[in-house]
Amino acid sequence: MPRARERDVVLLAVHDLVSLRRAVTGLGNFGPARRIGVWIERGADHLPTVTAQAAWPPLEELVASRSAERFVLLTFSAPAPVRPVFIQVARAASPSQELSTGWPTLGVRRDQPWLWPAADPSAIVAMPRRLYDATTDSPPDLVVTEDADEVPDTLTSAPHPVLGRVPELSHIEPDLTWDALASWSTETTSSELRRRGPLSLGAIDEGLLNPIGFDRTPCGDPLPLRISDARRMVAGDGSGGADVQLTHHGLSEADVPPLRRLPGLTLDWRGGSGPQDYCRTVASLAMAGVPLVTDAVPAWARSLLSEELAQALVTSADLTDALAREEHSVRLRRAALRSHATGPWRRALARRHGLQATPPPLVSVLLVTRRPEMLGFALRQVARQHGVTLEVVLATHGFDADPAAIAAFQDASDAPLTTFRAEASTLFGEVLNQAAARSSGDVLLKMDDDDWYAKDFAADLLLAREYSGAEIVGCSSEFTFVEPLWVTTRRPDESEVYRPFVAGGTIMIDRAAFQAVGGFRHVRKHVDAHLLSATLDSGGRVYRSHGLGYVLRRGAQGHTWDPGLGYFVTRRRAAQQWRGFSPSVLIEADSDDLPAKPLAGRNLA
Repeated sequence: MPRARERDVVLLAVHDLVSLRRAVTGLGNFGPARRIGVWIERGADHLPTVTAQAAWPPLEELVASRSAERFVLLTFSAPAPVRPVFIQVARAASPSQELSTGWPTLGVRRDQPWLWPAADPSAIVAMPRRLYDATTDSPPDLVVTEDADEVPDTLTSAPHPVLGRVPELSHIEPDLTWDALASWSTETTSSELRRRGPLSLGAIDEGLLNPIGFDRTPCGDPLPLRISDARRMVAGDGSGGADVQLTHHGLSEADVPPLRRLPGLTLDWRGGSGPQDYCRTVASLAMAGVPLVTDAVPAWARSLLSEELAQALVTSADLTDALAREEHSVRLRRAALRSHATGPWRRALARRHGLQATPPPLVSVLLVTRRPEMLGFALRQVARQHGVTLEVVLATHGFDADPAAIAAFQDASDAPLTTFRAEASTLFGEVLNQAAARSSGDVLLKMDDDDWYAKDFAADLLLAREYSGAEIVGCSSEFTFVEPLWVTTRRPDESEVYRPFVAGGTIMIDRAAFQAVGGFRHVRKHVDAHLLSATLDSGGRVYRSHGLGYVLRRGAQGHTWDPGLGYFVTRRRAAQQWRGFSPSVLIEADSDDLPAKPLAGRNLA
């Protein structure tokens, strides 16, 4: 094979960062170049900066400009490999900076770039002859195409010598026009769209379209959303003022910030090049946390969106109330990320064709308690978690576990449970490390024995882990129930941001990061703060997700950190206060776990 010729400069021009991440999937081998750059038409909050890899020549200069000419330019001491550099730039464009796209390996046609998965260097991008070539050493597991009639004779012949079978073919129906949809009868529409389904929207890049930076303090009124045939998205009624008009080729990460400043968008279910195009935009906005409302989801849209997202869209929400607006946003982002993001979309494709899929991570819950009276409550909070694969390691600190509480947990949950007793004299940090040593999960989740957790608490943290790429994710103790004062408070903490602190009872940490810092420090108190600071000092990141699925309980005594009850009810730390137990509606606490006194609702204290 002839050696690719060296170039002085290779420049990739893209519309936005979403386009960049899709484009690098289909890049061929350009050979080496001394200067490699990306020019970006639309502005972004950040430009990707790259750390040179050991196999590259030394990096002499890196220029990243957010001026009128938005570009990133890397200059090397000698010609560097172009494609690997572009791939690293595309990865750095996303906060998650993912390293793996997982199985199955996809094959896509070079002339169908709208089907290319984002930032997926393992994808095989070629014309049909190459995709089905029986002599290649790296065949795709699954070929995704809009052309159902393209299957060559080789696909139905002998098994591929590498795969041990012929490659699977997944036919993605092309988008309909609105005229075609309107001409169908109700029966035809239903049957045709069932063949399309959510998979036909493709994978939406959660690396850039995610809730990071969600705005809790919007202004104005909810606006209607229309996506014109010219691919111009218009939020407003055309009368000026609060209108937001955004030209794009598919939803861009640059479209999201101005929409976040609005209370929400009202869907009118028309526009774009067709129904799939419109629904793709709806799912993208939902993933980004933009509140969306509608009176009804048309039957054709219900066929294209996940059932959970379609149901969340019609859930009643008062977007003029800040808390209700955020609760609605969480429901939408959760539903969209679970079905339309890259990982779930790829796993759904694998299930459809019976192929190997990269499984979601196993979460090991570390539960340490020194209060026998809280054991049953704590295990019920763990047992109610759903949408995630769990194992539980329970450490009773200074007492033997009640067999009845253990049996009740095992009746309520399929999660494996490991229990052990730690002596009362053992330091709290050491007990946590002993629990971690008995676990086998990909990530560790520390839960406290007296706090309330929503059913989706662990699953929401896993979603945040995916789109943030942080080594630790958690939330703040935004809601606190001060039991002796019988009041619920809400702190004005930021959420969906990178911050150095999250509540100790919400810490989810990658096992590799946990091992790298040496686990919890062997101390009696402040174990959470030490783990957070050690992770940050080691170059890790801490991400704070929404705090609506967690309520901190403060009693009169028995806490390792105790600043006094007055700390939790000062106006500076508790901008909102309600009499009684009044958490976010997302908590959905079981009746057995409510405080003993009657509830008081959301009346200001």
